[in-house]
Amino acid sequence: MIIDPRYFEYLGIPTRDYTLTPEEFAYLIHPDDRQSVFDALTLQLDGNLYEAPVEYRLRRDDGSWEWFEAQSTYVGQLKETPYRIVGICMSTQKYKDTEDCLNEALRKARHSDELKSIFLANMSHEIRTPLNAIVGFSSLLAHGDSDLTKDDIIEFTSLIEKNSQLLMVLISDILDLSKIESNTMEFNFCNISLHQVLNEIGSAQRMNMKKGVELLLDLPGQEITIATDPTRLSQIINNLVNNAIKFTSEGSIRVGYKQKGEELEFYVQDTGVGIDAESQAHIFERFVKLNSFVHGTGLGLSICQSIVEQMGGKIGVESEPGKGSRFWFSLPCFVVMSEE
Repeated sequence: MIIDPRYFEYLGIPTRDYTLTPEEFAYLIHPDDRQSVFDALTLQLDGNLYEAPVEYRLRRDDGSWEWFEAQSTYVGQLKETPYRIVGICMSTQKYKDTEDCLNEALRKARHSDELKSIFLANMSHEIRTPLNAIVGFSSLLAHGDSDLTKDDIIEFTSLIEKNSQLLMVLISDILDLSKIESNTMEFNFCNISLHQVLNEIGSAQRMNMKKGVELLLDLPGQEITIATDPTRLSQIINNLVNNAIKFTSEGSIRVGYKQKGEELEFYVQDTGVGIDAESQAHIFERFVKLNSFVHGTGLGLSICQSIVEQMGGKIGVESEPGKGSRFWFSLPCFVVMSEE
């Protein structure tokens, strides 16, 4: 088979006077595509008109496969001349890559739509649960008789406060999702002390720790003041801590930050149940809940990712089942000043 020199040059394969045996030609074609290519060639050499383009993969010199589309016609065998097929062979790999990206985007959109439907179905339950507790215990306090002791009143008040906070988190997540989808989330940057922000978070979150779980702060010796949005920064860290609390029954939750080159890396590390590799791949997707029995919207980590990315950073997780998890996010290091 004598083939155009550009065929060999493009694929980067060695040539022998630009010829290939049928066996060498077949070797270059992907095994799944050989039948269709040779069927088309056989029909053409038998004098049949074959107008349809043929898609197939060719092996490049580095061993990779590239998609091509060929369309040709048999010119005919004249006296003392070889069989001749004239046509065009065009690489379609970039179109295949685009098609794969679009199919993946479509798959994710359909999956997100399914999760959103499940989310909406569960949301009535998620909201009704704390709301029932708030209304029920408020009613007991408002219309309670003399049998209520001081300890009862303290317990009921604590339950009302706890469920009010839970309801507030649910509503805040829904509102943040709406802002993210409409691209209306606002950021207000100012100079803040990272030591102060994490100490405030630590003081508030220690009251939420389960019995047997300790909250630890890892603060570098040198205090750092940066320009960022303190509300959004606190929201991300609190979301990660709240998530760690849900899945940590003993041990510790460690919160800290460190400077890495031109970035600041914040982290929340726990000794909880951990996350398997398959779940880690979907942990930041919307409406994903690893445990349907745990309160929450399945939006917290997705919202964290959106905020971090809008602030020019990255977020990730490292985890092993049974050994805990380490959630981290990095932000550009806009250091204003450093104090001893």
